[in-house]
Amino acid sequence: MSDDSQLSAILIEIESALEKAEAARVQVQSEIEGGAASGGLALPEEALRGNLDDASALLAVALDVADLTGAQSQLAERWKEFRKKGIGDTRYHPDVDWLECPSLTYLEALVKGIRLVRGRTTDAFGVYERNKLEIILRKIPVILRENDVIPASEKEMRDVVHKYLRVFFTQYTPNIQIEGPTAAFKPDAGIINLKTAIEFKYAASRAEIDTAIGEVFEDTSGYANSEDWKHFILVLYQTEAFISEDQLKVALEKASRKNWTPILVPGPGARKARQKKGAARAKK
Repeated sequence: MSDDSQLSAILIEIESALEKAEAARVQVQSEIEGGAASGGLALPEEALRGNLDDASALLAVALDVADLTGAQSQLAERWKEFRKKGIGDTRYHPDVDWLECPSLTYLEALVKGIRLVRGRTTDAFGVYERNKLEIILRKIPVILRENDVIPASEKEMRDVVHKYLRVFFTQYTPNIQIEGPTAAFKPDAGIINLKTAIEFKYAASRAEIDTAIGEVFEDTSGYANSEDWKHFILVLYQTEAFISEDQLKVALEKASRKNWTPILVPGPGARKARQKKGAARAKK
């Protein structure tokens, strides 16, 4: 079996263990919040710890096969730290209704890092943190639901996400400016130490998808040469399945936005109907 085949087989096993760990985490969170236990695990905390340990052991093998010795050493050191606190140690954030499991998040990010950067020299911490950011952004529909928010605009979606990301990234800010050759550009948010800027878009129709993509192309024309901002994420919230993430990625690449990561998240929502002036006067 070739190294690539071996690695693919191991990653499948790792991801299976992580899926089981995530299911256990969800059940633990449900029990903390006083809801009905979901998943049916008799001992979800033990299941969480066991699956994380299994995934960690397999991941060490995967990193060896991938010849990522630096990441392998980092995993060993981090796992020692996790063991001191207890594998499966969790922290509940009541303000955002989220049960964080640092060791699970770390392993999920590391697995994604293997798929993304195998064979390339990179900043392991930066990769880990950016992968964690992407994992969180893909859970925006869950975050909104837990906060009882059905967004009707980009702002309503973005405000909830701002609050959540501040919990996990100390250098996260909604106030950044990137100087361009002729004008300054202002993304919706950024994480300074990760040199990562984020644009949020909201679409309630296929036409709004095209408009959102066009706005990104127009607004980001001066970003490419910035030394302070090297990574860019487009988060597009769509109220129906108007477009696939693959299509969004192709659109970005055609416009030479290859350093952009598209994240397409579906969820309920609709634009608020505009009140006619005559109706507004009648109410006064």
